[in-house]
Amino acid sequence: MGKPSKQSPLGGSGDAMSLHSNVPAYRDRSVSPAGAPGSSSNFRGASHGLNDDDDIPRLDADDDDLPPMYTDVAESNALLAPYQTPAPAVDDPSTTFPIFSMNASNSSEIYIDPRLDASPELLERHIIARAQAPPRLAVQVKGTHREMVEEHGKKERRSVIDFDVSIDLTPYLYHDVATRQSWSELDTVDNLEKAKRGTVFARRSPVAVSGAFGLDAEKPSLREWVHRYCAGSSSGLKAFVLRRRVVGLDREYLRDRLIHLVRTTNYQGDVSVYFPYHGETVSVYNECRINHWRATRWIRVVCYVTLTFLLAWPYLFFRTKRFETVFATWHFSRPGSHANAKEYVSLSEEQLFGLWASAIHTAVLHKRQCLLDQQDLVNSQRAGPVTTGNAAVDTGVNFVMAGIRAMNEVNRQMGWGYDR
Repeated sequence: MGKPSKQSPLGGSGDAMSLHSNVPAYRDRSVSPAGAPGSSSNFRGASHGLNDDDDIPRLDADDDDLPPMYTDVAESNALLAPYQTPAPAVDDPSTTFPIFSMNASNSSEIYIDPRLDASPELLERHIIARAQAPPRLAVQVKGTHREMVEEHGKKERRSVIDFDVSIDLTPYLYHDVATRQSWSELDTVDNLEKAKRGTVFARRSPVAVSGAFGLDAEKPSLREWVHRYCAGSSSGLKAFVLRRRVVGLDREYLRDRLIHLVRTTNYQGDVSVYFPYHGETVSVYNECRINHWRATRWIRVVCYVTLTFLLAWPYLFFRTKRFETVFATWHFSRPGSHANAKEYVSLSEEQLFGLWASAIHTAVLHKRQCLLDQQDLVNSQRAGPVTTGNAAVDTGVNFVMAGIRAMNEVNRQMGWGYDR
């Protein structure tokens, strides 16, 4: 999407529309991470030392840069439940339209409503309203190894998942979830940027292609783009797309630290770190029967089963004029006033890693496949035997926990996750 210029206080272009109030920033002393090994997102490493518990940051560490659980923020639900979006600030009927369909895998929204085709004002208000909901960005840590499996008399190697844990990063896009304070803005593509401007294929603006005049020409605003969409032919297929994105997050730093954290368990398999989005796009399709069919789940399933998608997909691709010109930018950080410094809307990458490292370490050793939540964060900091008040229950639970700890220690000593 468009690269923001430096004139805007948030790093966006001068005509970008701020979606939330600007708030005082947490200032980081330096943007340079220290002690992060390697840079590959998917590799097989040698075993590390077996006494690496000191590499796991603790919430109770005596370090001002690694705060505890942020009680004041927790009270305002800053650590949200998985994939729970804060409630809209204003319930305006003029901007509320029912979702026609939602993608089950990535939670992308599809709207089909004739009012959005006929009224640029309604479409503009709808886009602004949907831009106030953040993208659901997560960090996913996954470990796999390969095993030889015999099935129906044939042997083949298959990939086996050893662990797959994720953390929702969306709460850390807010300075205060209760008041919805964040660094976010709504902007449009630059003239020189390739994008689908009511076209099938991405292209630059015609004024930019025309010559030097295009360098100084003002780019179209959201209002102009919605007018272009509504003024287009109603007989064809068209879609207006809002894309949400997160900027200012040092993904490489987190990737390297998380891979190193997994290696401290003496894991020998393949480690991958991803940053998947949920709810990244909001698409508004014009009212017509074909768009109703393409957004209906059971019809799509029938197309896949009968292989008619081989004919339907090229038709829909070349027939649909797409307006992918508007995006909502959510800032995890922004350049600070001093050289080599950043301002963070909530936590820095180092603080974020320090907050969750112990919970991730525990989940990896227990070979979990889940989305970690606040309860996992609390449990990872508890030490000592379980005390429920019932002696029999305490004895049984502590016996099981002792066995699990013994197995984890054996894994750390001998290594685990080998190919078989």
